Formats: sequence, C-alpha cells, structure tokens
Amino acid sequence: MNLKKIVLASSLLVSVLTAGNYDVDASHSNIAFKVKHLMLSSAKGVFDNFNGKFEYDEKSGVLKSLNGNILASSINTNHEDRDKHLKAEDMLDTKKFPKIFFKLTKVQEGTVYGDITIKGITKNIKLNYENNGHLKDP
Repeated sequence: MNLKKIVLASSLLVSVLTAGNYDVDASHSNIAFKVKHLMLSSAKGVFDNFNGKFEYDEKSGVLKSLNGNILASSINTNHEDRDKHLKAEDMLDTKKFPKIFFKLTKVQEGTVYGDITIKGITKNIKLNYENNGHLKDP
C-alpha cells in the first residue's frame, strides 16, 4: 500500500503536565491519511482503534518519545467495499498482520519523523503534526 502522506494529529492532552510517561488520549487524537487516486482526487480515511505512549518533558516542552499501535482492521474510509479491499491480503493483510506500529525518531518544526511497520516491513517516514502550543522543537 503506497501511503504517500499520513497525517498524525494528536493533541496529547493530559490532566496535569509534568515530566513523565503518558498514554495518548484517543478521545482527543486521531490517525488520518490521504492517498492520491489516479492523480485526480484523494481518498481520505482514519484508523478508529489505536493506542500509544509518550514521554513529555514539561520543563523543556519537548516530546521525548512516542510509540503507538494501530489496529489495522480499524481502517475507515467511509466506503465499505474499499475498506474491505484495504484489509485484504494484497493490501494490509489484517488477518496476518493485525497491527501497524509507529516509533518516533525525531520532532522538527511541525514534522514528526518515525519508523512505521506495516505488514512486517519497517520504513522511516515523515508526518505532519498538529501542535496545540505545548510542544517545542528540541
């Protein structure tokens, strides 16, 4: 599956911001993607089921680490037939590879870099992220 652009928008809200480890607040976060279709339009979608942990240093305002898991079968493009095809063996193969993994490697000026593992293959990718003002670039 050629995902040219994945947008990771996570507000990473916590009730009390102190240096430490936290769970991603899935009710205030999302994992969305957009893929060009025939160079004429884009197909958009989300993954409805995911979790993650992150380390945030309140003193410096720096996101130190982020690791996440996505339930591949939770893909949702609001098109039932397309979702069924994306879950199939020739695409995500969600029966054999039920999870997609992400590990942050670097944060830099509105961009997150990390290793993503899909179908057992790991690649370094670049993602846009939405910063609500709590994070500073290291």
